[in-house]
Amino acid sequence: MSAIAEAVEELEIEQTVYVWIGPVKGALGKHDYKDGMHVVSISHALNADTVSLALWHELAHCMQSERHMKASGFDFKKSYSFNNVIYNLNEYEREANKIMYLNREKSLIK
Repeated sequence: MSAIAEAVEELEIEQTVYVWIGPVKGALGKHDYKDGMHVVSISHALNADTVSLALWHELAHCMQSERHMKASGFDFKKSYSFNNVIYNLNEYEREANKIMYLNREKSLIK
């Protein structure tokens, strides 16, 4: 099993996760949910350690998205986009940053 697959399992993500590394405008990484699948985009301009951290952060958003969909019936980004709290202080970013920090020693890139 790949390190990314192990992380998906550890975070109890049930839906398919597609990881793409390439140009990401204005961010280190991005999470989208389309057609029943998580799409995680990570900037190709990062070193391996930073790619791994960004992956942990975006996989945390996959976990959050599924948790929110189970509770409310819709993707968390719909509520996220109406949250007027400063970006880095909103609950989703704080949790994703915490997961990233706690897993910083578990590299997802070999």
